[in-house]
Amino acid sequence: MLFFLLVAFTFTVSCQEQTDNKNDKEPPVETPTPTNPPTDTDSIYPPVETEAPNANYKPAFEGQTRISGVKTKTPYEVTIIAQGLSKPWAVTSLPDGRLLITEKEGALRIATTAGVVGERISGFPEVDSRKQGGLLDVAPAPDFQTSRMLYFTLAEFAKNKSEGSLTAVGRGKLSTNESKIENFEIIFRAIPYYDNSMHFGSRLVFDTKGNLFVSTGERSDMKTRPGAQLLNTGHGKVIYITTEGKP
Repeated sequence: MLFFLLVAFTFTVSCQEQTDNKNDKEPPVETPTPTNPPTDTDSIYPPVETEAPNANYKPAFEGQTRISGVKTKTPYEVTIIAQGLSKPWAVTSLPDGRLLITEKEGALRIATTAGVVGERISGFPEVDSRKQGGLLDVAPAPDFQTSRMLYFTLAEFAKNKSEGSLTAVGRGKLSTNESKIENFEIIFRAIPYYDNSMHFGSRLVFDTKGNLFVSTGERSDMKTRPGAQLLNTGHGKVIYITTEGKP
């Protein structure tokens, strides 16, 4: 009898707890009232892009590709430290603080932060310098102080120029007298070649393991743009390679 009473009591308590749980209501969630960001009509300017669209893609919302210009209130100062360069494209620092500057037509310069610009450094293959092509980014190897190796991206012509050009990664050793790049070689090509002169990219970044991230452009053509979503082309990608050009 005692066992029966205990079971009955347990069952009654359990049922009561379930009933109480059903009757419990979660507290209502307060929906915050949306607030509009502050606007300053004095800092809003006409759209930066004013040319007609060059594709038939439909914007996701009105004005998506016609964003207004904005005037910031952050003070800044511009100081010119080097002049006389021919179409400079990229700039980065050497370990000693001097600046490496690529010129898109196929030369490298070294400048001090005081504005002293050295002579053009030779040793590069011919580059496709039309429009957005040329000698592009430059990055010193992590061990540059001992190896003197520099890495570059460039728009490289095919052997048969009618086949076009592509974004390539090359490397070479800066000579001791800093007059030329020695033993320049291509270590990676973002195939396929394509015959236009737009959207090559490109940037180079070393990671902590000494490998390279390389960005490439999608070549700015309705025919090549879909390739950015495909793994069988080098167009429109961020590519990760070793300093030997291997995956």
